[in-house]
Amino acid sequence: MDAPRFLKTALVGLIVFFSSGCGGRVDQPPPFLVALINHSAPSDDVSGTQFCSGVLVSTSEVLTASHCIMDKQPKSIDAIVGADNLCKTAPIRGHRIQINSVRLVPKLDGAILELASPALGSSEVSRPNASIGKSTLIAWGWGTESIGGVSPCTAQGKKLKLVPDINCPNLSTIEFASYFCAKPAEARNTCEGDSGGPVLDSSGRVVGITTSGIGCGANDPGSYLLANVALLG
Repeated sequence: MDAPRFLKTALVGLIVFFSSGCGGRVDQPPPFLVALINHSAPSDDVSGTQFCSGVLVSTSEVLTASHCIMDKQPKSIDAIVGADNLCKTAPIRGHRIQINSVRLVPKLDGAILELASPALGSSEVSRPNASIGKSTLIAWGWGTESIGGVSPCTAQGKKLKLVPDINCPNLSTIEFASYFCAKPAEARNTCEGDSGGPVLDSSGRVVGITTSGIGCGANDPGSYLLANVALLG
């Protein structure tokens, strides 16, 4: 994660979920999870070039954190939709598609990536409301265990709990309306590589994406941009 104060994996709130109107399982990688990798990565091992995560928000668009792509040309990026394993030790599944263009979300750490071709067979998503609720949240991605660490081969789910916004010193008072603040509910925190990835509520609905934080430790809070805000921005 390359950003001023390390821009850790935070939740960019996307109150999005499948058009069926219900969520899914939260104990396995969701089908709308996206791995962002270098276009030049070989097909049998992409883990070394995975740099951020994302969320499929339509058959042709991926939401991620804008700091993930600020120094990259769109066509230098591929998205693997429905990804899990990224290493050569096991099959790399999912639909790999090149990015065609990028649209930044004004004043927020969000970006919409346009796919060069549709993600065939993928579920549409919808945005019914902006309610996060009080349940434990789960952030998905390929984040490291610590800054500068090694990314895991498979997508990991990390449990989070909401904390007062004042716990996130990287947020200004104005930004409180667009982001929420959370800390690990267990030992593992979001970190480098998780940025842009989906955060689910207990029903499996997407409520945000990871954006920034002050560290990757068990007690470090992170600020998470609300997804519905990002998509309407």
